[in-house]
Amino acid sequence: MRWDRFFLLLVSNPMNTPPVILLAFANEKTEGRFLHTLKDEIAALRKALQPAEDAGLCEIVLLPNATTEEILDTFQRQRYRDRIA
Repeated sequence: MRWDRFFLLLVSNPMNTPPVILLAFANEKTEGRFLHTLKDEIAALRKALQPAEDAGLCEIVLLPNATTEEILDTFQRQRYRDRIA
């Protein structure tokens, strides 16, 4: 998402709460092995988004090894209602 569009989401939010960026990952065995670089990729995404979160532009929710149930539960939490981008 481009930063100008991200800012537009923030400005148009009537409750004045930052949007939530949900990052969900699953690391099941594929062809007999796990995705070895997934841990590094998650860390890189977190590092790239951290300045925006620190500035109050968003809230990052990270679900490593996510199950379908965990993802659905996150979408249904009142705290994140109408905020997940």
